[in-house]
Amino acid sequence: MTLRDVAERAGVSTAAISQALNDRGNLRPETRERIKAIAAELGYSPNKHAAALRSGRTMSIGFVMPADLDDEAAKAGRSRTTCS
Repeated sequence: MTLRDVAERAGVSTAAISQALNDRGNLRPETRERIKAIAAELGYSPNKHAAALRSGRTMSIGFVMPADLDDEAAKAGRSRTTCS
């Protein structure tokens, strides 16, 4: 289910759908509620990954490490230690 599907069913633009679901814009209260009801009826839920890409904020971090720590430690001439 996409924003476009909801827009087609409601007979409005995707911008109007976005405004209604995000409580922004200058939509009439009746239109906003009708759009929200149609979105709920269709089971629409926003794509969080798409929103993160659009905003540039994924709220994720990355972590990179060698596949085999023992080999990397041996190459570096030190032994592998563990923390308790």
